[in-house]
Amino acid sequence: MHKRPERVAWTVLWAAFILFCLLVTSIPLSIRYYLLNAMVDQETQLQRIEGTILVQEAEGNRPTGVTESALLSPGDQVILDATSRGILDFFDRSHITLYSNTNAELEQVQAPRFGMSKQPNRTVLNLRAGLARVGVALPGERGTDFQVITPHTTLSLAEGSFRIEVTNETTQLTVIRGQASLGSGSSANILRQGTRTRVDLTGMPAAPLPAAENLIENGDFQEPLGTGWLTSTVVLTSTVQAPY
Repeated sequence: MHKRPERVAWTVLWAAFILFCLLVTSIPLSIRYYLLNAMVDQETQLQRIEGTILVQEAEGNRPTGVTESALLSPGDQVILDATSRGILDFFDRSHITLYSNTNAELEQVQAPRFGMSKQPNRTVLNLRAGLARVGVALPGERGTDFQVITPHTTLSLAEGSFRIEVTNETTQLTVIRGQASLGSGSSANILRQGTRTRVDLTGMPAAPLPAAENLIENGDFQEPLGTGWLTSTVVLTSTVQAPY
């Protein structure tokens, strides 16, 4: 039997009071945090343009072929072969055109659950290989966080139009309209409209170049003809004459 029961009683009362204060404070804060930060997944429509597109669902065992259209969820993977082309239409009116030999996964496609939230709509695409033309829609009442992850870097895209090509060695980003940032945090590099850059396995982007790319090598013939051109020699005979 306790010699000082009043001391035990006061200890119990103080412990109960402290617990009550913690509950009174933490429960409203937890509810507020949930209302401000809760996100809900959004569906994305895949529209086939040509060929047959394979979709590997996040919970599926085998990929299924899409010959018309399909609704995708976060975690689904889209696989295009050499004859395929398709479009991803997102809930916020953004879209991505996927070209042949492209492999992409929808990592996140989310919107805030409650209207009082100030969180942006969030879209994260993992572009593992291939060519994509990205159109990020103009934000409405809510901001947009649109990211494309490649094996070499992370691209954050503002409203605009972008061309992204991924190979085993490099990621090439061309900003047709708008602007993009490469990397994250304080080391992010800004790429502005009308420019392009490449990122190799080191993760460091090259110096920006004009978006227009010369597809003809040695087009001004300043280098020897063997640079970028196949040459041959024709010996003129009586039956072969030079054109006038």
